[in-house]
Amino acid sequence: MATSTHTKKDFTRIARDLAADLRLLESSDKLHRDVDISPKENGSVQLRIRALETLPREVRDGVYVAFSAHHLPALADALRDMNGTQLEAITNLVQILSLLPEPRANPYLRRFLRNTEAMDTIPSFLAMTLSGLIPHYVKEPSTLGHIFGMFIHILQWCDPSMGHDSLAPIHPQPRQMLLDRINELTSHSVWQDASELDQAGARSLVMILEECQKDKPGKEKGYYLRTMRKELERMCGEGVCGVCQAEAKVGCSKCRTVRYCGAECQKEDWGKHKIVCYDVSF
Repeated sequence: MATSTHTKKDFTRIARDLAADLRLLESSDKLHRDVDISPKENGSVQLRIRALETLPREVRDGVYVAFSAHHLPALADALRDMNGTQLEAITNLVQILSLLPEPRANPYLRRFLRNTEAMDTIPSFLAMTLSGLIPHYVKEPSTLGHIFGMFIHILQWCDPSMGHDSLAPIHPQPRQMLLDRINELTSHSVWQDASELDQAGARSLVMILEECQKDKPGKEKGYYLRTMRKELERMCGEGVCGVCQAEAKVGCSKCRTVRYCGAECQKEDWGKHKIVCYDVSF
């Protein structure tokens, strides 16, 4: 993921600068409840994001992976401390979540989404809050397609037992609100002019929301999403060596995101892995 001009230290530094703009650092001044960020502060965040979009894809992904490793816990805590009146601050945080490389390519996001304690209350809060903002929630370079994709990842990777009915990690009421809002949006004629990304994201999210609510006779609660997650884990190569695909027996003790059959393959992979190996707290 590194290039001749960008290093792991660069990724970490740029990710930290973004976290500072979002007030996610321990040294940051936290927003008081019911107080939203100013237009000037919002402009600074958007300028930072637009600057990231001008970077080569591998560099941008390197920054967002570093952000995932270091700042996702603080982002989740910030969301939990907010309420529905702090819409600019919330939408900035959601925008970052939606722009992170998808879980299959971002082991830190994948690990975080599967951490029930770290994600506590977040899926339902996002569904409840963002239901009221669709279709108005469009911030460049993030699109509705990215937002829909974020919810798909939450449904696929978070534990269904987080929901009151254990069918999905989002509680039934906000889940239905989200589904109704998307169906309402896609029924309008103006939706025909939406981008392919937006339309594909809406179709996929609606399908998952509808299917996950169907109880499967004789199956455990959340069977649909649990089965989907197991398949995704298989596609990510979990349980097998990251080099030769043999049975994994040891893992990286620092990042805990990759496993190997033994020391020989781990040593062989270090030159590539060290670029994305971060010590994490979750």
